[in-house]
Amino acid sequence: MHDPLPTPARVASITVAFAVGLAAYDPAAGFTKEGGAAETATIVLLALAAMRLLLAGAGWPAMLATLLTFRELDWDKAFLSDGILKSNFYRGNAPLDEKLIGGAVVLFALIVIFANLRLGWRPVLNGLRRGTGWVWLLIVGVAMVVVAKSIDGLGRKLEPLGIELSPAVATGVVHAEEVLELAFAFCICVAAHAVERRRGALV
Repeated sequence: MHDPLPTPARVASITVAFAVGLAAYDPAAGFTKEGGAAETATIVLLALAAMRLLLAGAGWPAMLATLLTFRELDWDKAFLSDGILKSNFYRGNAPLDEKLIGGAVVLFALIVIFANLRLGWRPVLNGLRRGTGWVWLLIVGVAMVVVAKSIDGLGRKLEPLGIELSPAVATGVVHAEEVLELAFAFCICVAAHAVERRRGALV
């Protein structure tokens, strides 16, 4: 049967070619800058992962991948007066209806995360025991995104400690964050492909 979406090897080559091509087309945007090639490729891979999981009938994981895509698109702060993931949004002067909408979205995201943890812990543990490839990709990807989020705004986080990053180090941290997020998206996309091939491994 014809494969409607790229295989992992095609995903790798297409993503790299796409990111490099986009950087060459718009050098001013840069590879790792906001809205640059790495971020765009990350969005593409997360969207592909969501489609793969949907094809597998893995509803909750597909929903989580979709939410991650929306987050990478900055939709969490695109439609309201501030970001719905910021505590100041709920403590500040934002309109009540916006706070209710933001709270509902955050609650839904927590439900999706909890559902994935509840349904996924047994397949993940079984996969670890068997050395299943998609499970290791998932774990590596999650580890990468945890590191990426921990260094996001590192300069700002270190300021209260009296630590100031040099411009070169601050730039390097930004580059590392975007590359790690791209690597995370690639791992998730390939893992989702493996799940789709197995038809419902996470359901």
